Amino acid sequence: MLEPFDNVLIFEQPGWELQRVVALTGQVQFPGRYALTTRNERLSDLIAQAGGLTPEAYAAGIEFFRHKDKEGRIGIDLPLVLQDSAYHDNLILAGGDSIHIPEYNPVVRVSGAVNAPLAVTWAKGKNMDFYVASAGGYSRDADKGRAYVTQPSGKVESVHRRFLLPDGKPEPAAGATIFV
Repeated sequence: MLEPFDNVLIFEQPGWELQRVVALTGQVQFPGRYALTTRNERLSDLIAQAGGLTPEAYAAGIEFFRHKDKEGRIGIDLPLVLQDSAYHDNLILAGGDSIHIPEYNPVVRVSGAVNAPLAVTWAKGKNMDFYVASAGGYSRDADKGRAYVTQPSGKVESVHRRFLLPDGKPEPAAGATIFV
């Protein structure tokens, strides 16, 4: 029995934390919710635990969202992560992360200040200007210098201005979106 003025101390168990869960969907052998077993479990570890990618998987199109601290979508180069687990994009996972591996998408969407916003079939080696021309070209009020490409992984690339040289135009990958 507790008596008046008794003190009760409850110590926190060192190293204890709530279970951290990550959602993995799309083109992996075993999609689902996975509990992280260590504090330093990485993206490549989780994909291996899920049986790897299916033959239909488009690794370059990974959609990685971190809900912790409201960071949102993070651009990941998954093909390089799968080749080299020491690559800097092989992030340590956090509870609440969600990862989606889509199927291959062979189109590039063009939107914004173009004459006919639409999706264009992806062509290897073509830069941003090819796709803008396929969408009817820049509209009269377009700001060509601020056009950018969102690659399927979420990484954003813009036009690189160069002094005395032609501007560097990004090459969209299959599944990318161009914004003018």
